[in-house]
Amino acid sequence: MSNSPEVKPKGRLAFMIGLPKSGKSSLAREWSMGRREFVSRRRAAAKSTRLRVIVCAARIRRALGHRWNSYAEGFVDATKHTMIRALLYDYDVVVDGTHTTRPSIQRMFEIDPEAEFFFVDTPPTVCKDNAVRAGREDLVPVIDRMAAQLLTLARADHWDDIADRMDGAVNAIRLLAWEQGIED
Repeated sequence: MSNSPEVKPKGRLAFMIGLPKSGKSSLAREWSMGRREFVSRRRAAAKSTRLRVIVCAARIRRALGHRWNSYAEGFVDATKHTMIRALLYDYDVVVDGTHTTRPSIQRMFEIDPEAEFFFVDTPPTVCKDNAVRAGREDLVPVIDRMAAQLLTLARADHWDDIADRMDGAVNAIRLLAWEQGIED
């Protein structure tokens, strides 16, 4: 047993929400190189000078030798969340992922209740065109499924309404994660 005080993470966490082939990775790269700020209204005054890193489940999957494998997803998620927690001690971290479901968003807030989120609202039709141009026709049904998940999450009937509703939907998940953290 150590008598030393617990070291708290110093970095800030941000995560992307959006469809495959919507431009999330490009935005994350711009942020990591300092060309873009992910500073919300809540943190407008708190500029960080820490180094910035990206954590991406797709890169973890590629390191394991595949794109997506249902048998490996538990390991991919555990690796991703461990990387995020470890990197936050010294870096600002952006998680490049789709985060189209309530549980995936809640896990980000369980890591950091103050995490910022950035919704990339590229329409599904554009994402599907991008997927086909990239030779990834296999993503078309995935994009359709994830678009439906985001519409449900935001309680929106049409994609044109989703951006206006996403803040409220995600902040409700943040509140739930915060309340559950108090109970634990």
